[in-house]
Amino acid sequence: MENRLPDAFNAGLLVDLGCLLLFRIVTEIYPGLLNEAGRQHQVLADLELELLQLTHCEAGALALHDLGLPMQLCDAVRGHHDPRESGDVGLEAIVGAGVELANVFEAPDETADVTSDRLHQLLGEHPEALRTRIELEVEALRQAAFVWEQSCEG
Repeated sequence: MENRLPDAFNAGLLVDLGCLLLFRIVTEIYPGLLNEAGRQHQVLADLELELLQLTHCEAGALALHDLGLPMQLCDAVRGHHDPRESGDVGLEAIVGAGVELANVFEAPDETADVTSDRLHQLLGEHPEALRTRIELEVEALRQAAFVWEQSCEG
């Protein structure tokens, strides 16, 4: 299996570049769109499309493409709110799930079910299965850190 971590990390850092661009370009209305959407990025994308005929996802992807970044990163930024329907969990879905997971830390408790449903939609897994996978990954990281620490001491 291909290691998607570096691409997912890079795309995650760049995912909302389009928000910054639109904020700077459409200064008279964009702050109002951000306020109206709150933490709901899909709502923001819908408002952007309605009023600007361009989403922050598309704006960010266009900018990254113009800067010469790999198409895989551009596609992940473009599609992170609406990943392609496929059997494979692509980079778009991974980045979209990362956005949703980040929202969990800021979201009030009453939105937890919505976030869980969105994660299931993006990754095709129930939240409990995802939680188990995350716990296994965290434990693997702890083990790797322990082994590394032991090798540095010896």
